[in-house]
Amino acid sequence: MGEFLDIARTVLLQGEKPMRVREIVEVAREKGYLDFSGGLTPHQTLKARISEDIKKKKEKSDFKRVAKGIFALRNFDRKEYDAIPFEKKITRKEDVLVIETERLKKIGLFNGIKSNGINKYLKVILDKNSTRFVPRLKAEIDFSHKQILSYVIVEKNNFVLRFVRGVYTNAHSMLRGSLCIGFGGHVQSTDLDLFEQLDNDNGFLNSVKRELHEELKIPENCITSNTLKILGILNDDSSDVGKVHIAIILRLNLDKIKLVDVKKLKGEKSINQLTFIPIEKLVDDFEKYEYWSKLCVKEFYKRSSEFYCKIHRVKNYSFTRNPKVIIIVGAIGSGKTEVSKILEEEFGYNFISSGRILQSLMKSSSIDKIGRHKFQDLAFQFISNDGGLELLANKLFELITEGSKQKFVIDGIRNIKTYELLKSKLGSDCALIFVESTPDNCFKFYSKRERLDNFDINIFYEYLNHPVEQDIKVILGKSNLVVYNHGSLSSFKNRIKRFFKSELSKYEKI
Repeated sequence: MGEFLDIARTVLLQGEKPMRVREIVEVAREKGYLDFSGGLTPHQTLKARISEDIKKKKEKSDFKRVAKGIFALRNFDRKEYDAIPFEKKITRKEDVLVIETERLKKIGLFNGIKSNGINKYLKVILDKNSTRFVPRLKAEIDFSHKQILSYVIVEKNNFVLRFVRGVYTNAHSMLRGSLCIGFGGHVQSTDLDLFEQLDNDNGFLNSVKRELHEELKIPENCITSNTLKILGILNDDSSDVGKVHIAIILRLNLDKIKLVDVKKLKGEKSINQLTFIPIEKLVDDFEKYEYWSKLCVKEFYKRSSEFYCKIHRVKNYSFTRNPKVIIIVGAIGSGKTEVSKILEEEFGYNFISSGRILQSLMKSSSIDKIGRHKFQDLAFQFISNDGGLELLANKLFELITEGSKQKFVIDGIRNIKTYELLKSKLGSDCALIFVESTPDNCFKFYSKRERLDNFDINIFYEYLNHPVEQDIKVILGKSNLVVYNHGSLSSFKNRIKRFFKSELSKYEKI
C-alpha cells in the first residue's frame, strides 16, 4: 500500500492543488512513477488505497477528500468532504459456525493445506455436536475458536476464475487489493434454515450455495455433488486473522455450464476484475496473490506451474547509480541473509550484520546463547527507548565511513527509522533491497539454514510476529528493488547471482 500512497503524496505535493485520481495517475505516468505498479487499472487501486488510508487514520491521514472523487493533502486549505462509502457490514445478529481450537489440536492441527486423510477433520468440523454458532463480532477476537469457512476455486476447461479483492468487503485489510482465486465465506446460522439439511453438515453446503450465488450469481442448481468437490483443509496460524479461521477448500467445475460473459458473474462490489486465467499462467503473477491463494496454487497446481524468484525494479532503478551501500531487508527466513552473503562472497561487499551491532550496543549475549525470542525482547526494548534507533544508525554509519573499505552490505535492519536515518546520511550512495517470501517458505528456509529438525512452525510464527519485526513490511514502500523469493533455495541463489553479475558489471565499466 505504501508505494501507491507515496506516489499520490508526491504528485499532490508537486501539483499544489486537489486532483482526481485519474489526474494523479496521468501525472505519475508522465513522470515514470507508475512503472512498478504493472496494474491494468491503477486509478482504481490508487483510489482504494487513499480511501482506505483516510478511513483508517482519519485526521491523521496525509490525505483528505475535498469533493466527491477529488483528493488533496491534509494541509491544503479547503474543507474536508465527508464521503459515505458503501461497505458490507458485519451485523450484530450474524452468527457464524465455530469449533474449539483445542478440539482440532486433538486430531492433529497443522499449518498449510492438508489434502490427504481429511475425512477425520471433516467429520469433526461439520458435526453439530462439536461445533456451535456464535456472534461473528465475538468470533473475530476469540482465539480459542476457529470460524469455519468455505474457499471455493472455480474452474472451467482448464481455466481458473480469478479476481481482485476490493475495499467493499469486511475482509481483513491485508487481503484487499490482492489477487484471489477463492470464493466463499462463513457458515451462518441462517444457512440451517435455507434448504433441506444433508448429512448433518451444519448448513455448510447451503452456505457454499449462498456465498457463490451472492458473490458470483451462480445459479444454485449449478452447485451439485457432481460439480462440487472437496479438495482439502486449510489452516494458517501465521497471522492473527488466520488463527481464528479454518477453511474447507472446494473446486466448482463449470465445464458443462454455459457462460455468456464472465463479467456478468459479478455479484458483490468486493469482486473486481473477474477473469478466467489458464492454469499454466496462474504462477505468472504469483507475488500479487493473497496468501491463501498462494497456498492453493502451490498445492493444487504445482504440476502445471514453475515457481521461481522474480525481481522488480522500482521506477526503473539501476545499481549503476548507487551501489556503494546496499541494505537488505526482509522477514526472518525470507532469504535476505543469502543475498547478503552472495554480495559479500562473490562481489566484494563488506558484510555488516545489524543484529551483531545491536548485540554489542545492548551488551547482550549472542542470539545463539539466549535464544531468538529473548534476543527479540531485548532488541525491542532497546529500540523503544529514547535514542536507541539513533545509536544503532550512527554505529552503522560509523562502520561504513571508517577505514578504506569501499562497498558494504547491511543485513537485518528492522525499523523504518533506522533506514531513514542512514538514508539521510548516505543519500544516493544507499540502495535498499526488500526480500519478500511467504510464511511457509520462510519457515522452510529458516529450518534448513539453522539445521533444525522437527522445529515447531508455531514457534517460528511467534518469531515472525514479534513486535520488533512489525516495521519490516513498512520498509517495503521505500525499496529500490523487491526480490520475490517463491522458488527453491538453489534457484533463488542462482537468480540472485545472475542478477548481480549483470547489474554490477555495468557499474564496474563506468
